[in-house]
This record gives sequence, C-alpha cells and structure tokens, in this order.
Amino acid sequence: MLKTILIWGAIAGLIMTGVFFIGLNGAEGEEVNFTSGEIIGYASFVLAFGAGYFGVRQLRDRSNHWGFGRAFGASMGIVLVGGLIYSISWTVYAQNNPDEVEAMMEAYFEQVAEKQGLSEEEAAEKRAEGEQYMEMMKNPVTNTIMTFLMEPLPTGFIISLIIAGLLRKGKNSVTDEIIDARV
Repeated sequence: MLKTILIWGAIAGLIMTGVFFIGLNGAEGEEVNFTSGEIIGYASFVLAFGAGYFGVRQLRDRSNHWGFGRAFGASMGIVLVGGLIYSISWTVYAQNNPDEVEAMMEAYFEQVAEKQGLSEEEAAEKRAEGEQYMEMMKNPVTNTIMTFLMEPLPTGFIISLIIAGLLRKGKNSVTDEIIDARV
C-alpha cells in the first residue's frame, strides 16, 4: 500500500510542480495575471489528485476489505506526498529567487487594490499585512508548511472525499451500482 501511495503521490507532485514551473517560464518578461494563474494552479491540483484515483483503485482491487475510510486514507496519503513535493518545490524556488517572489507579490498587491477598489490607505494597510506575511515566509519550514496548508491540502481533501465515495467497496457503493447498471 505504501509503495502505491508513494508512486501516485510522486506523480501528483510532479504534475503540480510541472504546471507551476511551466507557468513561470511562460510568464517571463510579462506581467503575471494572478486570476488565471490561480485557476490554472487549482486545476492542476484537481488533475494531480484526480490522477490519484487510479492509485486508490489499484489498492481497492487488491483488497477484500475496502471501505470509505481506507479509500479516503489512501487518497489522503497521495495528497500528502504530492502536496509536500509541490510545497517543497515552491519553497526551494522562493528561497533561490527572492527578487522574483517579491515582484510577484508587488504585482499581486497592485491587482488586489485595483480589483477591490481600495483607497490608498486601505491598499497600504493590505500591503503592510502582506509584507508581514512575506517576512514570516522567509523561513523555509514555515513557507513549506503554510504553502501546503493553504494550497494543495484543501483541494486534495475535497478530491479525496469524492474518490473515497466512488471507490468504496461494499453494499450500496457507487461502483457496485454502476456495475449492476451495466449488467
């Protein structure tokens, strides 16, 4: 079970990290659009953790005792491995490219102030909060943990619930109903 979780977690981590670095390379020299970046980023999380479906299905097919809890646990294992790979990759990038991260945050502050129609005082207040956050994120351990908790974990939790519902075995499971409908 651990081997399957590690393999599919690594695949999920590589998908998320790959999309992140492709997006960075595609945006070189251009102003970053955070709205589309967030959409693409979270779509990569859904794709990566959705791919974990196949890992959980492999485990389920090899087990006689497989319920919602085991399916959820296996899927969350994949989320933990993949999310940590992504979070560590981001932290390594941020530690080695502080000027680029600062430029990203500056562009982000400007977009937030413009989008929300903030006054100069409100924008300065938001910027001060953001600068405190950025100071805290200079610690690599804090950066990795906060990135993991705020980005891949919530999406992975929801995807894991869906996968567990789909792949549980037993009476009245969704997969049994689909199989019965085909026969």
